[in-house]
Amino acid sequence: MIQQSSDEKYNKIFTILYSVSYDLDLFNTFQLFKVDATGAYSQRICSSLGLHTLRRVPYAEYCDANGVPVFKVPPPHEALSIMVLEIP
Repeated sequence: MIQQSSDEKYNKIFTILYSVSYDLDLFNTFQLFKVDATGAYSQRICSSLGLHTLRRVPYAEYCDANGVPVFKVPPPHEALSIMVLEIP
């Protein structure tokens, strides 16, 4: 569990990063370099460097307990992508 902050925007961002990474259980599975790519540009850069997407979470589908989307992100930023480069 992550520590809550008085900054609500911080809490929203780190809650999605924590929950998606926790579900993947990456560090018990692989030796890897991991990136939480939150925007289209960082995802494009990571792809060009050989990282691949393990999980993609569209912002429009990431909702609070009442079913309301947590983030209203302008295009071209559509999703959080958990991207990795496996280390041999």
